[in-house]
Amino acid sequence: MTVRVAFLRGINVGKAHRVPMAELRALATGLGLTDVATHLQSGNLLHSSEADPEADRLRLAAALEEAFGFTVDVVVVEADRLADLVAAHPFADGDPKRVHLGFAPGALPHGLRDELEALAREGERFEPRDDVLFADFGQGVHDSRAGNALARLVRPGFVTLRNLATVGALVERSR
Repeated sequence: MTVRVAFLRGINVGKAHRVPMAELRALATGLGLTDVATHLQSGNLLHSSEADPEADRLRLAAALEEAFGFTVDVVVVEADRLADLVAAHPFADGDPKRVHLGFAPGALPHGLRDELEALAREGERFEPRDDVLFADFGQGVHDSRAGNALARLVRPGFVTLRNLATVGALVERSR
């Protein structure tokens, strides 16, 4: 069994797209995932599986849509890779609540760094690598023009962001 984290994009933000964590854990267990646990209310699902990560991603997304009636974008990352990404984060010197990792289901668009930097405030830094975006939003992601433009810049794909503090906690919980 391989320990993984499924990142669910856009759930439990405001009043829309509510997914109770107990129901998420039950849904994942019903799909045959084991060692199921959630972290925070923002869609971080730890689990173990023998299936291909892409198969887990697709099964989770389909089951979530069927159970809750709305589309949920999902990215599945192996826990060992998460640990490597945290260790390699080029902006780990920043505030762990404002330094982020952005996870995508496939390669990020060429030129993304230039587009983000054109919108960036002083102190914001970005480094896309394949399917992960390393980002330091300096003053915070919510007021960032680059952060707010991210969804548009990666279409038709998506990115789901987690701060370094959350990803570090997930790495610790996965051990």
